[in-house]
Amino acid sequence: MRAAEAAALPLDLSINGLVMHDPAGRVLLDVADLSVRAGKSLGICGPSGAGKSTLLHALSGLRRATSGQILWGEHDVQAMTPSQSAAFRARYTGMIFQDFLLFDELSALDNAGLGAWFRPRGERAKPRSKAGAILRDLSVPQTARSVASFSGGERQRVGVARALASDALILLADEPTASLHRAAAEKLGDDLVALSRSGGATLITVSHDEALLARMDRVIRLENGKIVAGDAHV
Repeated sequence: MRAAEAAALPLDLSINGLVMHDPAGRVLLDVADLSVRAGKSLGICGPSGAGKSTLLHALSGLRRATSGQILWGEHDVQAMTPSQSAAFRARYTGMIFQDFLLFDELSALDNAGLGAWFRPRGERAKPRSKAGAILRDLSVPQTARSVASFSGGERQRVGVARALASDALILLADEPTASLHRAAAEKLGDDLVALSRSGGATLITVSHDEALLARMDRVIRLENGKIVAGDAHV
């Protein structure tokens, strides 16, 4: 079980002296100290351009900081080579994108189970089966039709299923309810939090959705790349 794996290898998050500049030298992030215990949830809010998505991408190793450390357990993602970083994401991280990043020509199941194709042949059945189960939990129709015809809410639920189907211990979500009407946003928020908690995953979400943020264990506010409010230790 993932809970047992988390106990054996806790991926607590610890950020120390994280600084990131853009090519012109402007400060994008300046986070002196932030920690999140494995299995907890953290919401990140703040105005547009505050550095929220930049921080989320840095946590995954998709963006390189100018200085500082991002530790997931004993894994320093900022010290990894590109191939090591990609391997870390494949093993531990599920990402939910605001603009979905689905393959329009594929079905919901093929999109949600995409990670299975990066596993050894003998290990592909389980994640694909789990993808189907999560799609059912999220009330996503599993037909042969491609997701190109899906609504925004359906597409986002497919993105959530894809992130959860990999048994990721780290879930990073960028505005997961932004494209949804209120009722759909409430339902997806409930499902995302419930499914991440049941699997023992750490959930970090960037959002302007106050109802979703209220479901998190803690919330921090970023402005100009700095934490200006909230408890930095979850």
